[in-house]
Amino acid sequence: HRFLCFDEIRREIATETERLCGRQKAVSSTPIVLRVTSPKLITLTLVDLPGIARVPLGDQPEDIEQQIRQLIFDHIAKPNCLILAVAAANADLATADSLALAREVDPKGERTLGVLTKTDLASAASEAAQVLEGKIYPLALGFVAVMCKECFDQEVEEQFFSQHPVYKAVAHHCTVRHLAKQLNRILLEKICEVLPGIRTQAQRMCHEVESELQGYGEALHRQTAGEKGALLLSLFAKFAGRFDDTVEGRSAAPLEGTGQLLGRARIDFLFRDVFAKTIRAYDSFAGLSDDDIRTAIRNATGPRAKLFIPE
Repeated sequence: HRFLCFDEIRREIATETERLCGRQKAVSSTPIVLRVTSPKLITLTLVDLPGIARVPLGDQPEDIEQQIRQLIFDHIAKPNCLILAVAAANADLATADSLALAREVDPKGERTLGVLTKTDLASAASEAAQVLEGKIYPLALGFVAVMCKECFDQEVEEQFFSQHPVYKAVAHHCTVRHLAKQLNRILLEKICEVLPGIRTQAQRMCHEVESELQGYGEALHRQTAGEKGALLLSLFAKFAGRFDDTVEGRSAAPLEGTGQLLGRARIDFLFRDVFAKTIRAYDSFAGLSDDDIRTAIRNATGPRAKLFIPE
């Protein structure tokens, strides 16, 4: 759907959340994808994760906290993920769940960017300013302060920080505009950092695919029927040869460090241990009485008595 009003977007998100999670306020790993386009916006991909719910409310499952923690860790544990740890400036920073969770996967704070919200409600503005300066909780990417009122106005926010007696000294660390630019800068730096490795990996994969393609010979549409038949036979022969090498333990694939039996050793283990143990444990006469066995023998012998039952 296409929306031009943020009120409609909020209602659509609420409707989609209820469809995925129900009315019990549960959580789901299925994302709700929202794409915002504007010539005034920079390119960013954000994943909004739920906050920790410590006490189940209403019909929420008893393990709601564990579900949310697992959902969060599934995203922030990725090494290429930038963690945006949001904490309220009017609360004790030591009790912020976002920073505690981020520290578990990023103990050095190298990919965690802190965000202080509700700075206009903080009674100790000087302490919040020290956090922005990195004196209380140091992070490699630092902290950014925002207001985040319900009726957000960018000009009002910038005016608040630039004229505040305490925040004006750290105004260059404040506002949503600065946060967006900071995220875009980090994104570009990360792309420049990982791009050479991605390029090398892509070249290596292309080389491997080209080598494999050359091993298959020329394209089929350029070959005659006889050449196609010869190619098919050669593929069968290669498969049979590789299968035989694997069974006999002559495979060229690395066998050390796999931690498991392969090829012939695996087959021998299955027959000697698994299969033999299963056969010995099986009771062939389970559920059969002597009369049942005697009747089966008589029915199978015909006019002459035999010691064994014919197949």
